[in-house]
Amino acid sequence: MTAPSFEFVAMKGLLRLSAQDPKVQAFFGGSLKTIKRDVFLGWLEFKSFGVYVSFKEAEWLIPAEKLTNPKTLHLCGFSMFREGFEGYAGYSGDLPNNVSFGDCEAAVISKMGEPETRGGGSMSRLLGLIHPWIGYRFCDARLHFQFDLSGLVEQVSLFAPDIGI
Repeated sequence: MTAPSFEFVAMKGLLRLSAQDPKVQAFFGGSLKTIKRDVFLGWLEFKSFGVYVSFKEAEWLIPAEKLTNPKTLHLCGFSMFREGFEGYAGYSGDLPNNVSFGDCEAAVISKMGEPETRGGGSMSRLLGLIHPWIGYRFCDARLHFQFDLSGLVEQVSLFAPDIGI
């Protein structure tokens, strides 16, 4: 089974599409047969490429007037990782505006502009440590940069927000 070519622009174009969409089928090929499921979510891991792919049932991502089957999985996001993050190899593709893994927050802001949102840097009783992150609108999607405890980019997530967010 051949792994997809995880180019950022190509990934952006797949957000919100059904797992049955010909574009998604062509991008992932046989890998779609290995989607893991839990309740309304699905996911694929490409650890050797530094990429995690997430899916949600349509009713979370598609406006009601456009729904045909609310339980169909649709692609909702990609997370790209720095080398060694939770057992992943480093993502080797280009990131927007020449951001690099290992950039500090100030470097990301100088390349991307002021973030629209920020969060993390706190403890949660349920989740434990929530790493600091900053977020941007990216066309009709969201782009988040998560930082490690040293303040360096360790994860970049591109995702379609749930309807109404």
